[in-house]
Amino acid sequence: MHDTARRAGAAFLNSYVDPAQKVRLLDIGAMDVNGSLRSAAPSAVEYVGVDLEAGPGVDIVYNIGDRLPVDDNSFDFCVSTSCFEHDPLFWQTFLNVVDALKDGGYFYLNAPSNGPYHTYPTDNWRFYPDAGVALVSWARLNGRDIELVESGILKRDGDVWNDFIAVFKKTGGNSPVRTSYLLDEFSAATNVRRGGESDVTNLDPYGEDTLIAHRLDSHVKDLDASSQQLKGELEETTQVVQKLQSDLINAQSLLSQLATNAKQEKVRADDLQQRLASEIERANMLSYDLEAISRSTSWRLTSPLRGVVNIFRR
Repeated sequence: MHDTARRAGAAFLNSYVDPAQKVRLLDIGAMDVNGSLRSAAPSAVEYVGVDLEAGPGVDIVYNIGDRLPVDDNSFDFCVSTSCFEHDPLFWQTFLNVVDALKDGGYFYLNAPSNGPYHTYPTDNWRFYPDAGVALVSWARLNGRDIELVESGILKRDGDVWNDFIAVFKKTGGNSPVRTSYLLDEFSAATNVRRGGESDVTNLDPYGEDTLIAHRLDSHVKDLDASSQQLKGELEETTQVVQKLQSDLINAQSLLSQLATNAKQEKVRADDLQQRLASEIERANMLSYDLEAISRSTSWRLTSPLRGVVNIFRR
């Protein structure tokens, strides 16, 4: 039993069953697979569970299509949670439930309005907001006098299910006029009817699955638009990167050329430096020779040269 089914079933028992009164309650599909309403029933309730096979919480086994193996007009309440979607003849089961109720008795029905395919042993139906009205029409067509007290669709909680909730009352008896309903505890419930087959309140023509799908579709479109924008930005960035790579290659080529030129100029500079050094050495040798001649004692022979040296010294 999923989260909202457990809460809604407990809300029905709290709203409709007097804990101090001894009453009989029939549970259709009562096997405790992952929870049961039996644990939420007041201690004064005589709780009878019916299902297709024996198991925890099952007091009576019966076959679909057969009449319920209980006396007519013998139960004050009947409940069925997450069962009718698996019943290939739920409309016949509904008539059997009405027969089993006392005059003034109540039937609480919880069945999915959405959700994935799940066999137990088959999965046949989903129940939309007007299902309660349709079941009343079917029962009356078959000679049963029953009315819809309330119905609606619950919002999902931690699970995927949007429960269809309906409470029916078999006419007759001394049941008091209702001033409160179990759906009062579920303010977010949609397509709600209270007090009979009145107009729907909190209308939701789409259902939560459709709204979620619409939001996801809108989100996907937003993501697609963002993706296209990012794609354009990526293309622009790619072009910039390619331009920078081209500039870098050109800069590396220029740098390589400059390095080659620098090496060549260094070779020239080294050569010039060597030549300069050689010329300086020659100049020094010539200066030394001239100095030696100017100091020679052969005045007549060296007089012209001394004149030349004196010219160089000026």
